[in-house]
Amino acid sequence: MKHALKARFAAILSLGLLATPALAQVYNPATPGIPPPILPATPPQAQPHMQPIPPLIGESSRTNQTALPPGISPGRPARETVNDRAIRCAHQGAALGVPAGAQGQYTRECVNN
Repeated sequence: MKHALKARFAAILSLGLLATPALAQVYNPATPGIPPPILPATPPQAQPHMQPIPPLIGESSRTNQTALPPGISPGRPARETVNDRAIRCAHQGAALGVPAGAQGQYTRECVNN
């Protein structure tokens, strides 16, 4: 009886603790808000006595669409790797009609030369 009463009390107590609402964030008017973003200054308006903007001297990528961007040069062909050479020699041996028993020897000699 004592244990049953203690168990019921513990269950009621644990349910009471679980049922408590979470505390929400309270609004405090003394807390400073997020400041508004700083906008860039507006450019001055054109005045009659101001000189017009001078034209661009030379060519730029905007005026010359065929020019390559700076720092990019045309690529050069990649070197043939050993694996590429072995594949090429195997295909070449088959195309030349090398018999199946001599295919390995032909490929080895072709790759090493």
